Amino acid sequence: HGVYVQPHLIRWIKDEWGQKIYKAPISHEQVIDPLVADQIASVLLQGMERKKKQHASWLEPEIISKTGTSDSRTFWFAGATPILTTVVYVGCDDNRPLGKNVYSLATAYPLWLAVHRYLALDAQKFSFDARLSPVTLNWLSGQWSSVMNDPEVVTLLVDHKEP
Repeated sequence: HGVYVQPHLIRWIKDEWGQKIYKAPISHEQVIDPLVADQIASVLLQGMERKKKQHASWLEPEIISKTGTSDSRTFWFAGATPILTTVVYVGCDDNRPLGKNVYSLATAYPLWLAVHRYLALDAQKFSFDARLSPVTLNWLSGQWSSVMNDPEVVTLLVDHKEP
């Protein structure tokens, strides 16, 4: 919902009796309007929904994701479930290219997926701002559509407030 949460490596440390002796300070700040952030999330959800249809066994929670590539030298995959955000970065220490026609979905994504399969997170869905309404359209033509089983159709969230 547009809130930045300071990442941390260690959430807490417990002593031998199970008492927390350290807890990471949690700081957060609203950095993007929740309405805009939820619209972006609904778009990022579409790519993983298409991948879901290609796999017999898929992860339980909803997933939003974004990939990135730098000149065939670095590849990353950022994926988030409603409770966990994880980024996998792949590249060589000496910055040499990993090869031609190499992409994040063939390098970083399989690593991300393996970690999340191991975690076996519960089925959870994202919650979106109530002011947003779903619209269905053909992602190639941009035209409205009422056909739900068409692979070229996506459902996005839009703000229908009066100007």
